[in-house]
Amino acid sequence: MRKNLPVNDSEYVLQDDRPIVSKTDLKGRITYINPYFVEVSGFDEDELMGAPHNIVRHPDMPEAAFGDLWQTLKAGEIWSAPVKNRRKDGGYYWVIAHVTPITEGGRIVGYMSVRTKPTRQQIHAAIAAYAEINKGSQSTMTLAQGRLVRKSTLSALLRGGRLSMRVRIALASLPQVVVAAFALLHLLLTTTAMPEWLSYAAVVGGMLNIVLYAYLDRGVVRPMGDATDLAKSLAGGDLTQRALPQCDGEGGRLLRALGQMQVNLLAAIGDIRENVTTINQATSEIAAGNANLSARTETQAASLEETASSMEQFAATV
Repeated sequence: MRKNLPVNDSEYVLQDDRPIVSKTDLKGRITYINPYFVEVSGFDEDELMGAPHNIVRHPDMPEAAFGDLWQTLKAGEIWSAPVKNRRKDGGYYWVIAHVTPITEGGRIVGYMSVRTKPTRQQIHAAIAAYAEINKGSQSTMTLAQGRLVRKSTLSALLRGGRLSMRVRIALASLPQVVVAAFALLHLLLTTTAMPEWLSYAAVVGGMLNIVLYAYLDRGVVRPMGDATDLAKSLAGGDLTQRALPQCDGEGGRLLRALGQMQVNLLAAIGDIRENVTTINQATSEIAAGNANLSARTETQAASLEETASSMEQFAATV
């Protein structure tokens, strides 16, 4: 892992509603930066363009964070987490990094990163989380798509990293289907009374129904409701950033994708505003220059007219 040294305790605080934007190729080399990236990082534009993005990596950041970043991006998913970056002078600045793959024709061709200003609460939580992760093998926590989670196979399965929503619902419903099928076959093929254990199985099936309902409500219904509200806000032109609930599964992925779209739209609008401001300044300077040139031309023309008039008068007296 690259170690950018030296460092100092001088913090640079980002401005509100002014994102840092950059793009990289598949190897992490910078292909685009906005002016605010240059301002905050302290590097010149020539130093950043073409350089590996880890030129701003701070040694306090755990290696596991960037391992999780690349694993997430290569899977075509969105990665979002607080990140501490290093400035050229050794100082630092905290951001919430929102990184997403750039695709063309269904193929990943690069990555886009939009960094926004975090709250002090987010920074303090990140410091504690990364200190825990930096314990290495002794740590009980790790990162999954930028979120702090416990290290365990069960935890990974519950997060839905390996099983789709469809498979998990099918597994939860399987015991009830088996019980119902056995009861139906018993009624059709035999005349004996139902086994006693079937009654208990029916009770267990009912409890599983309650668990399944709670799971679907948490993993599907609520995220879909939040996603719908966010989509409506975006359609109405409201790009105000908001804290999104942390959800797993397909509903959570949809919500994170919409949240990332919101951040990217804010960044794009910010870049457009900066470019328009630059163009307006250049246009004003050109207009002022033209006015100055016009004034000087008129003065010179008047001077030439006076000179010509004087020469005519002189010629008349000769």
